[in-house]
Amino acid sequence: MSLEEPTPQQRRCYLSIAKLAAVIVGTSAATALAIFIWLLRLNGAFDPEPALIRSASVESGNVDEISNKFDLAVRAKFPVGSSESDLIRELAKQKFQPEWGGRRATYSDTPIICANEYSVIWTVDEARRLTRISGEFRAICL
Repeated sequence: MSLEEPTPQQRRCYLSIAKLAAVIVGTSAATALAIFIWLLRLNGAFDPEPALIRSASVESGNVDEISNKFDLAVRAKFPVGSSESDLIRELAKQKFQPEWGGRRATYSDTPIICANEYSVIWTVDEARRLTRISGEFRAICL
């Protein structure tokens, strides 16, 4: 049994099939990449960190150090006596989520291994002025 040389018409057909396959593979890869980037964007992967979060960043990655630095940043930004409505407006602007049933708002970011959770907890007087405020940081790792 011998293999025959393809005819010029068969060569053109094979070449057309190869080109079509290359277009399909390339389009599929581009579509998958676009969907991946869209999903990352949808989950906030390209959003800048809120200012309060950036102010608590440390090189060491030490949880206690980050928590202390975040607490100081929260107290400096919203001193006792500040308006609760100003606090809530600023926290919402920085993408902190309010928690039902109390005066607490949390910002969570989930990198690859550990979830970072930043919370602001406060109390107010009758005039809705802050009487106590603190910031907490937790790292929740797998």
